[in-house]
Amino acid sequence: ELSCILAAGPPAFCREPPYTGPCRAHFIRYFYNATTGLCQTFVYGGCRGKQNNFMDEKECLHTCDSCAKAQGKRGNCAS
Repeated sequence: ELSCILAAGPPAFCREPPYTGPCRAHFIRYFYNATTGLCQTFVYGGCRGKQNNFMDEKECLHTCDSCAKAQGKRGNCAS
């Protein structure tokens, strides 16, 4: 049985909350929610974004979901 422990784990920035930034644009982006193990949408203002900010869900999962990489699955590997 594989577990998240087998993987090196996601980069530290994947545990950070989403950051809208100070600008007032309205871009839908994805962030990795380390609590749920899923990539979720948030509104990005367009400037001074942080690293947990992805153009699409696929890029988010590829970068942050070590369980998906190890098991070929999406989401929390507890199941």
